[in-house]
Amino acid sequence: HRGMGQGWGECLVFKVSHSSVSRVTCFFTFIYRPGSQITTFSNKASNASTIAVSTASPELILVNTQTGTALRRSQVPSILTHLHFTASQTYFVSGDADGWIRLHDPRDATTRSYGSNTVKAHLSGIQGVETTSTLLYTIGLGIR
Repeated sequence: HRGMGQGWGECLVFKVSHSSVSRVTCFFTFIYRPGSQITTFSNKASNASTIAVSTASPELILVNTQTGTALRRSQVPSILTHLHFTASQTYFVSGDADGWIRLHDPRDATTRSYGSNTVKAHLSGIQGVETTSTLLYTIGLGIR
């Protein structure tokens, strides 16, 4: 239903070459609600069927990429600017507009409940997140 302030939200995949850009596929489509603009979404491993999506609410949503179904929803303390699944897919990392990095459990979309799961990485927003098997790299504002 596209009336009454609703519409469709999409995450699209494009193939880029030196001379053209073409649409390849649509991962998922979901009904847009006012106030739920997508701020970022995660990477997806080839063997995974889930990606993480964050909204301006601020909210974290795990979405099935084959059906577009929201599997889990969770409120988060700040607007997320980066989401990244680790290579093992056992957890994913979020970076937020306030400079915090958090580890999340993809089984329930909440912050991991054991160990050090939240770190103030930068004074303000996170500009980039990348992981290896044992390391987490971030880019953001800092002072010396």
